[in-house]
Amino acid sequence: MNKEVAPQMVCIVGTGDFGSSFGKRLLRSGLAVVFGSRNPKRVSNRLPEGAQVLSVRQAVAACDIVVLAVRQQHQAALEGQLSSVINGKILVDVSNTEKTPVQGSMPNTSQLHMLYPQTSIVKAFNMISAWSLQAGLDDACKKVFVCADDVNAKRKVMELAWIMGLEAVDKGSLANAKELEEYTHQLFPQWRIPMRVTLGLLLVFYIYTIIQDVLFSYFEHGMDRSFRLAISLPNKAIPSVALTLLSLVYLPGTLAAYIQLRRGTKYSTFPPWLHNWLLVRKQLGLAMFGCAGVHVIISLAIPLRVYVYWKWVLSIKQQIDGNWTTTYTSIDFWQRDLYLIFGILGFSILVLLAITSLPSVVNSLSWREFHFVQSKLGWLSLLLCTAHTICYGRLRFLRPESYHWGIPPLYIPALMLPCITISLKLPLLLPFLNRELRMIRQGWTRSRPRAEIEMFHS
Repeated sequence: MNKEVAPQMVCIVGTGDFGSSFGKRLLRSGLAVVFGSRNPKRVSNRLPEGAQVLSVRQAVAACDIVVLAVRQQHQAALEGQLSSVINGKILVDVSNTEKTPVQGSMPNTSQLHMLYPQTSIVKAFNMISAWSLQAGLDDACKKVFVCADDVNAKRKVMELAWIMGLEAVDKGSLANAKELEEYTHQLFPQWRIPMRVTLGLLLVFYIYTIIQDVLFSYFEHGMDRSFRLAISLPNKAIPSVALTLLSLVYLPGTLAAYIQLRRGTKYSTFPPWLHNWLLVRKQLGLAMFGCAGVHVIISLAIPLRVYVYWKWVLSIKQQIDGNWTTTYTSIDFWQRDLYLIFGILGFSILVLLAITSLPSVVNSLSWREFHFVQSKLGWLSLLLCTAHTICYGRLRFLRPESYHWGIPPLYIPALMLPCITISLKLPLLLPFLNRELRMIRQGWTRSRPRAEIEMFHS
């Protein structure tokens, strides 16, 4: 074998989907690849062109870095073929457990270390799918978490990831391997709380509208309005959820500001509930954007409904039969136009907020630009969407007939949290509070002289 090629050659033990995709990625990156298989002749025709295929023993003996791309339950069966040639090499474990590990169970890397104690075990690449390696990697799936006890082996595997165009992240020693394996069994872990909040609000608001609209009409007037369950009532509940979620995105930052002002420092931890709330703001925002988008689509489809067309024709007939005309004042026209323009502007900013949350867009923005869009424009969207809801309700909250069974229209409880959030934000805009908060977030503490932080940033 050519001695100049040998250091660049990577061995892959395993010819399944992941091993084949991994080898193809290595070849595209300019590295030589040799596959180790128990049946080299049978699998050679379905492996990437340009890769060698040898027996497991021969392939491992030819390389310094060995990628073990076989399932956990099949790893022990390779012990006889690996034990005599694997010592002193770097063994990269890319496997995951088939089921969620039980408490106290050993990670795969610990079992490999027991089988091959003279080998440098490295856990890496277990969180990248075969499909991603073949289809091309975007910013969302470029991270490779690497952990190992051997610092030199870890460095070489991280260099291998960089050559492949991946972003290697050092996760410390092999003690963290179990955490990496368990993470792959979690389904959208950061979305659990936001989705529960979103679905909970949808259920509560939807039931609220059913009680106030359908049940009230049936029991008090004998009218069957169950057809409103499909379009009309969701188009009341969904925008109410969107406005509430938008408030939940900006309320925790406001509460954090008051805590920092009270403590006079940013170097003390927030309460756990607030800390966790701050971590899921992005997910809450995306759930909010989804609800707002559905509201826009339903609103555009409402004129297509037979019920709306029938109601419009019936209104015209009643005016003709009664020889009367519906009158509108300038104030009515203003309220309806403001209702539309506030909604359009608010949703347009929400679209911008959603776009700037994409990793590819975030990487192209400076911190000041990102903060301006997500904070300044975000608060503006909250103001516009709140004004949109107020214009929708107008003065109907003053009419007793709007309170069915004493229950206020849904837009009133939907406005409570946004109004509280905006009210809490307004005092923070006062110059003396805003200046102190800005200094605290720059590192100044109330126990230190103010001039110290100013000198630090001068």
